[in-house]
Amino acid sequence: MAQAVRVLAADGEWTGTVAELLKALAQRVDDATQRAKGWPATAKGLAGVLRRFSPNLRAVGVAVSFLERTKRGQLVRLAPVESGKRPSPPTPPSSSGTSSAGTRRDDDFGDGRTPSESPDRDEGEL
Repeated sequence: MAQAVRVLAADGEWTGTVAELLKALAQRVDDATQRAKGWPATAKGLAGVLRRFSPNLRAVGVAVSFLERTKRGQLVRLAPVESGKRPSPPTPPSSSGTSSAGTRRDDDFGDGRTPSESPDRDEGEL
């Protein structure tokens, strides 16, 4: 489904209801793809898939925006993302005495002392 969304957005901005989008995407894929387990059967199902995967789609160049709901249904816009407007890659973790999980490392109190040099430790405690 993501590939069909990418192809549709590559043609330019697309705006319509989620039901219309489902029809437009179905025209771009074969019957086997439409019958596949991951292909949404309803507009509601497609809306859920788009909400879940919108960060991933943005990362590959497609912005998904849900607009107002009308009498015809939920409006959605697909638009190609300009290369300069893609999110920047994540920054590398800092080496400020914490691990990537945000917890203190056992070998550093932040002032160069190790746990064995800590005045809070009892000699019998290990």
